[in-house]
Amino acid sequence: MPSAPIKHLRQETSLPHRRPSPSGATTVEVVDTTSPQVTVGMATYNGATYLAESITSILSQNFQDWELLIVDDNSADNSVEIISRFSDSRIRVLRNSENYGLVATRNRIMDESRGAFLAWLDQDDLASKDRLSTQVQFLESNSHISACGSFTETLIEQDGLPPQQRLQVLPTSHRDIRAALPFLNPMACNTVTMRTQDFRERNLKFRPEFGNSLDYDMWSQASDRLLFENIPHPLGAYRVHPRQTSRGGALQLMNQHAMRVQVELIERSLQIPVSTDQRSLHATATIAPIEIHDAGQLMEIASWLASLRQANLHHRAFDVESFDKMLVRQWTTCLLAAHPMMSTALFTRAAARGTKRIHPKALTTVGSLMSGVRRRRIQRTRPAVPRADL
Repeated sequence: MPSAPIKHLRQETSLPHRRPSPSGATTVEVVDTTSPQVTVGMATYNGATYLAESITSILSQNFQDWELLIVDDNSADNSVEIISRFSDSRIRVLRNSENYGLVATRNRIMDESRGAFLAWLDQDDLASKDRLSTQVQFLESNSHISACGSFTETLIEQDGLPPQQRLQVLPTSHRDIRAALPFLNPMACNTVTMRTQDFRERNLKFRPEFGNSLDYDMWSQASDRLLFENIPHPLGAYRVHPRQTSRGGALQLMNQHAMRVQVELIERSLQIPVSTDQRSLHATATIAPIEIHDAGQLMEIASWLASLRQANLHHRAFDVESFDKMLVRQWTTCLLAAHPMMSTALFTRAAARGTKRIHPKALTTVGSLMSGVRRRRIQRTRPAVPRADL
């Protein structure tokens, strides 16, 4: 965020919002917009295509005590005009005088948030009708949890092709979420609701050097000091479409930032100084598309994963069983990628030798493999269907 004050447009209306009563009549409910229980934070930049749908998904919530704080990052399209069509008094709009980028805009939302809880939603994503009510109830019942997310639907849109959708299944407990962080992002930001004060007290901010992997870095930083959980059913939908920023060269840069998140967490938690070769091995094992061409490369990955396991057994930075499950998961993913590139006999020998080298417990291995089978079955891509709750 620049040091100079940001000039902005602030749009606030004073009209009470209206909602249907159980009998079908319209009643007027006055909500205190100066101290809502939840702030829904939305950063916008040239998001006109899907913006109205995203805002409508918040207006449709069955939980009422919220404000929708939209910070527009100096859009060149008609995003602000679209927002102005919504007259609900709970919508608050700020506008950056220049295009400062997503990190600065997200941090501004954190600073301006009035709610006890801060729920994130991107300009092209959707919240299910019960998202806020479910997460508020969960956080109020679990005061030790500082942030909760959920599974999420992924809506895949490609030019000229029918839309598809895929359920993203994520770790649910904090120990599993933290153990997954060195390998993948286990929190879907479009479903995350945070306990605002917990993050402010620890001065946790999005860091500009991580670009569009800013949320991944945030969860990694915060997991050292705060507890997370994911609710095991979808509370939102993440949209993949040709116009989003995380594609092409931007996706490659985001993957580089994601690798930096993983390496920094490994170095500070497991106290392993990661070399350039080890960084490359880790990227091969974790960043899609995974490409493994021979048994030698597979064995190098096995040795690297084994060193991570030994370091965790020594430092206990991650729950041992959860970390072992993640090692098995990543090793299995690498085996699936390598299998088509090798003869059956060579692959079988390499798989057996590598598994022995990593040396996870037998019950952990079986449990992780069974979870992987269930996850792959649940996550199969299928034709998109209208969702009544979104």
